[in-house]
Parts: sequence; structure tokens; C-alpha cells
Amino acid sequence: MEGLEFIPYAHYNGVPLILDSEIKALWDRTVRSGVVNLLFHDGSVINYEEFTILVVKSPRTHFWKIEYNHAVWGYFWLNRFESTHAYCHFMAFPNFWGDPRIVDIGKEAMKMVLNGLSFEMIMGMLPSSNTHALNYLRAVGLQEGGTFPKLVWSAEEDKAVEGKILYITKENLV
Repeated sequence: MEGLEFIPYAHYNGVPLILDSEIKALWDRTVRSGVVNLLFHDGSVINYEEFTILVVKSPRTHFWKIEYNHAVWGYFWLNRFESTHAYCHFMAFPNFWGDPRIVDIGKEAMKMVLNGLSFEMIMGMLPSSNTHALNYLRAVGLQEGGTFPKLVWSAEEDKAVEGKILYITKENLV
């Protein structure tokens, strides 16, 4: 996709490619969008400091800001790295949810991480109640691996709830 950039949280000649002010803007926009409790359904991230430490700058994650035609469309990150796979978390800002290009961006992100980072599979795990995210991931090309009782923690409900695991492999890239 011409005009699409995945900007990693990395340093080039000692300078971060995503500045702290940009991280703060991403967090503030996520909060204004009203989706923090959906994105971090387990309650693990509730403020800017946790977002910065646990998601963006953690040595246990790979984080990218998504820009398309110089507009910030969202971000995503990988964590829970294994020898063959990792988990992906995707945040598209709600004003782009109805735009079909957001599906194309998700597909390009999957191609990048599966081909560029040499994973065999990318997985997603989320509450079954998050139908919007499930529909988006299916449109991107992830397949459902199963529904499991008490798979994920819901901070909002203060209990474990039913969840789904979705996955995509190199062979399933569309």
C-alpha cells in the first residue's frame, strides 16, 4: 500500500523513531476514543505510564505506530514471543473503523511480521464479547482456533470470561 508506514519503537543513531510526545498522543487518543477497557480488557494498562512501560518501551514487546498518508491510523504490538509465534494486539482508531483500508493495513501488518520477523504464526486472544475486534481480525485473515471458557480476564466484570483464540500463518496470508 503506497503511503503506508509501520514505524517501530526503536532508536536510530540514539534517537527514538517514536518520540515520548507521540507516545503520549497515542495514549491520549486511545483514551478519548473510549476503547481502553476493550484494548486492555484484563486491566493491565490503565494509564499513560503503564502504556509506555508495559507496551511501547518494554523489552518484551515490538511496537509499531501506523501511519497512512501521514495520518496516524493506530498502532499494534507483539508480545509473548515463542520460537514459532507471538501474540498481536491491534488498535485502529475508531474514526477509521468503517474505512475498508484499515483491513488492508491489518493484512500488510501481518505480512510484515510473518515475513520480516520470521514467525510461523501470529495469534490473537480476546473476549468472545468483543465482536467488533473478532470481525476485524477475521477480515484481516485470522482464523478461529477455538472458543474457551474462562480464557481471558475481564477487569470490567472482575472475573475470567469466555474467549477466542485466532491465528494466521504464512500460508494463510491474503
